[in-house]
Amino acid sequence: MQVYKTFFKIAKKYLGGCLIYLTVFMVLMVCMSMISSKEGNDRFSAKSVKFTVIDEDKSQASKALIEYLSSKHELIEMKSYDKESLQDNLYYEEISYILNIPEDFQEKLEKGSFDNLLSHTKKSDSAAGYFFNQDLDSYISTLRLNLNGGYSLEEAVKETADTVKSTDTEVDTIKFEKVASQKENGIFYFFQYFGYIIISILLVGISPILISFRQADLSARISCSSYSRTKQSIGIGLGCLTYSLAQWLVMVICSIIFYGAEQAFSRNGILCLINSFIYTIVVIAITLLVGSFKLSSSALSLVANVIGLGTSFLCGIFVPLWLLSDKVITFSKFLPTYWFIRNNNMISGFSGETVTMTTFWNNIFIQLLFAVAIFCIYLVLNISRKRKSIK
Repeated sequence: MQVYKTFFKIAKKYLGGCLIYLTVFMVLMVCMSMISSKEGNDRFSAKSVKFTVIDEDKSQASKALIEYLSSKHELIEMKSYDKESLQDNLYYEEISYILNIPEDFQEKLEKGSFDNLLSHTKKSDSAAGYFFNQDLDSYISTLRLNLNGGYSLEEAVKETADTVKSTDTEVDTIKFEKVASQKENGIFYFFQYFGYIIISILLVGISPILISFRQADLSARISCSSYSRTKQSIGIGLGCLTYSLAQWLVMVICSIIFYGAEQAFSRNGILCLINSFIYTIVVIAITLLVGSFKLSSSALSLVANVIGLGTSFLCGIFVPLWLLSDKVITFSKFLPTYWFIRNNNMISGFSGETVTMTTFWNNIFIQLLFAVAIFCIYLVLNISRKRKSIK
């Protein structure tokens, strides 16, 4: 067990970098908890929804629809209606709903065609968007009834406006029971950012140790001893596993401290723990692969930042998956972090995807396949190096 003990002696030298990441993580979690507590239970008020309209029809029917929606909600006029500006305003919650009225809107109404009449964009976790849809559906349904009743379009629009106004009721606040509570939101963010923190901590903490063992002097001293290469590999492997599981356990303890055992060990909490544990195994494989290269400390920090930040931005940790383009999503599916985040989003209910154990275990299986594939690459590189050294 001499190599195993040496592993942790070297680990002490790099403990400072890991503590920095842990501190940042803790501060981040406190901030997210404060934001959640500020929102409280009344996180959505049904009085008004901020929306904008892309009116490509500019007809009598489209103007009447906009006028009705504006009477109930807050219409936001945009300086620019390009895709990037709209996405930015949705992300920063300047607007909650984007309604698109196609140029054949009135023509379809006159023909009595109500299929694919309108399109919209909203955040998948937006309760305000569902409430807005209720008002929109109510208006369209009433307009359809009037048109089917024999009214002309002009008469139907006027009659619809009178009908929906007479049926409006005053609403102060709507509480959505299915919206996650403060602690549930917190634990969701906890495991969301876990994907970035764990990969940063392990790369900064373990890779330098592995590189140290590959230094010529230390490697030669171990080779001259009675320690076989097999025992050396087992000692290093056990050291990596112990170190990684200890870091994961610290994270789990933090989640219990922040959000309580009731949330951490609830059904969804346990699924999040399983998901994070499997992802930790994937990160161990990535760390072993990175540690197999002889990198300087500055190069290692660069690699850790590129992998950690790159996967975080591409796979939905820092930027929600629903904001990413289809091409980015397609590319991110080739990264294990995507499947970790997809599971996390599904469990917490923020993706709008129903939690099914089949989907959950499929995503877990894909993560394990990534771990096996990366570990195989690591073994191939090691074997090829040993063969070259023998020659």
